[in-house]
Amino acid sequence: MLKDLSIFEMSAKANPAYYRFAAIKAWVDGENNCPTGFMYEPYVGIQDTDPPGGKITLVTNQQLANQLSKLANQNQKMSMLHCSGDAAANIGLNAYELLSKNQSSNTIKRIEHFGMFQLTPEQLKRGVALKENHCHLSSQPIWLLELVNADYENYGDCKSKNWISI
Repeated sequence: MLKDLSIFEMSAKANPAYYRFAAIKAWVDGENNCPTGFMYEPYVGIQDTDPPGGKITLVTNQQLANQLSKLANQNQKMSMLHCSGDAAANIGLNAYELLSKNQSSNTIKRIEHFGMFQLTPEQLKRGVALKENHCHLSSQPIWLLELVNADYENYGDCKSKNWISI
């Protein structure tokens, strides 16, 4: 992994009011409605094309999420981690909790899609606690309207009742 992100900076000729390199983003998982979000529990409707185990897609593991968030912080850039599933949300929370203990500066840390579909009360508490360390929890409310049935379709009534959505 790179140590210096300066190669991504915009040319000095670029107008900084319109062009600047501000953040790096990694997808920890996919999307739960697809279903490709990284989950602790297997999806109900497993397709023969899905990876073994039924917990679907892990793109960025814990070690890489830790490295990415540290790299962004050391280079004064915002770090964004896409975390749709409950297992992915813990990877994002773990990375930012670790970084908050050892950060070189208080750069913005953001979890994309936090609490959109599956979220435990403990994860919500952890996310709120990270706000003092410049962590932003991003959600897209329109998805709650458009994809409201995804939990029940992909996990069934019993599993879906264990989660909350923000």
